[in-house]
Amino acid sequence: FMLFIGYIVLVLKHPDLKRTFNIPGGKGVKLVVAIVGLLTSIMAFIVSFLPPDNIQGDSTDMYVELLVVSFLVVLALPFILYAVHDRKGKANTGVTLEPINSKNAPKGHFFLH
Repeated sequence: FMLFIGYIVLVLKHPDLKRTFNIPGGKGVKLVVAIVGLLTSIMAFIVSFLPPDNIQGDSTDMYVELLVVSFLVVLALPFILYAVHDRKGKANTGVTLEPINSKNAPKGHFFLH
């Protein structure tokens, strides 16, 4: 909950703050994404900790199935969105990454081996 609330506050109070990750589409899209995430978190909390009243005795199979399906949807959603997102306009920056070792490490860089 706090992640989404914190993000909403940052978007509203500090809209020009440079961020390492930016949601394209402006302030409105950022708020919609954060509010949907907050509502989804609240719904997941309610569904998982407050079982429905119509479950009688040991017949918790349907409730467990609901929890498993909900978990699988939440687990699969980022992969589905990544698979269908638009990759147009992604320029190749030409940046090559070189692993840091003891010979090319910047001064003051310490290894934890």
